[in-house]
Amino acid sequence: MVSRLTAAPAPSPSMLPVPSPPDDPWPRRPDNTLPSLTQHAISVLFLSLDRSTGSVHGLGYWQVANAYTAIALHDTYSGDVPGRNLGVVRGQVDAVVRRTGDCVNEFCDDSLWWGHLLLLLLVRSGEWRRGYERVCARIYRHVAAWVMPEGTRDGGGRDVGGAVLWKATGGCREVNSITTALWAEYCAGLALLGLQRSEGTVGGEQEPEGFGVPDARVLIDQAMDSLDCIFRCLYDEEEAVVYDTIRLDAGERVDWTFTYTTGQTISACVALHRAVRTMRSRSGHDSTAKDRERMAKSDTLLRVAIRMARKAMARPQWVEGSMSRAPGVLSEYGAYGPENHKAWQNDDAVGFKSVLVRSLGKMLGYSRDLCQDASGRTGQELSGLCEAIERFIKDTYNSLEANCTNGTGQYGPWWAGPMDMSTCHSQMAVLDVMAVMRLMHT
Repeated sequence: MVSRLTAAPAPSPSMLPVPSPPDDPWPRRPDNTLPSLTQHAISVLFLSLDRSTGSVHGLGYWQVANAYTAIALHDTYSGDVPGRNLGVVRGQVDAVVRRTGDCVNEFCDDSLWWGHLLLLLLVRSGEWRRGYERVCARIYRHVAAWVMPEGTRDGGGRDVGGAVLWKATGGCREVNSITTALWAEYCAGLALLGLQRSEGTVGGEQEPEGFGVPDARVLIDQAMDSLDCIFRCLYDEEEAVVYDTIRLDAGERVDWTFTYTTGQTISACVALHRAVRTMRSRSGHDSTAKDRERMAKSDTLLRVAIRMARKAMARPQWVEGSMSRAPGVLSEYGAYGPENHKAWQNDDAVGFKSVLVRSLGKMLGYSRDLCQDASGRTGQELSGLCEAIERFIKDTYNSLEANCTNGTGQYGPWWAGPMDMSTCHSQMAVLDVMAVMRLMHT
């Protein structure tokens, strides 16, 4: 994959925070408990914040959104809402909104990463007074204009309706799975937000109805259309992976297999099922035949996502030690590893595996919810899935602590070791592991 980030020819001081002398305010941790260790990793990243622009020194635009999302999930999972980290994140996000107006840029996936962060802040902590819902609606309308209409075909005759163009420019002739899956999850998340707002179950002061997006059923159908396209055009059923790109004019499928394309599709399926399940519970006996069709389809997609998650945790190209009985350590060294990159080089791929970790965390949290209502074989399968995810994340976290840190709250990019050096982009990537670890201990 061609990165949108230009690697520096030599290490940049802004990208490489280093421990301060004892008399300087380097963040310290009081003990080695899990809350202290995870907070320490966040506090170290905060040293690189640019308070005036809302960015993080050494990180690209989408990476900044992902760092803040991981931190917001960390505080949400640990029950610290509103917490000191969320306050910092909100201040940074406000600066970005002031600077950009709507968090939109020329890349649809970049815009959607920011949309997901804003949506998380709305749902989890109630940010209506800050105007985040208007930015979410603006992002929705912006990306909707770049969704392929129903019946659109590429140069090879493949039906790509529901796919999303990578770039919001007239000359872009590529759709990719990451943008399409981000869009699907975003539509499902907006649908869930609308359903929760209708019953006043979202925190914070409520915004009047109608902030510029369609109703829940329309959004759910849009999410389904985009997921249908992914599974129709970019999914390898045997391997249970999602490929990266379709070049429309040539009708060519680019069979790159990064963890984040599969991971983000898992997230979208989870979000869709949650939204449809919530809609069904609200409708009760008033549900229509179409609603029941949506539920059946979301059940099918969730089962596919569960299979994808299980296969991802055992895929030897992504996981060190996955051929043994132990789950292994997520590394994805083929995309970004010590044999093909220098630790100081920033590249989109350094954050790919963190997206899969986040997706597994969402699957874990939702499966826990489903377990409460499930019984028999279904309950056993969900319980087994939760145990597998927890083992996998714990193994990865243990490797980070044993092989990938210098003990000062800094982490390197090679999760199975060696540490090499810590940079802002390697620090960003581990925050999703820290967040899911907090989820596992709630």
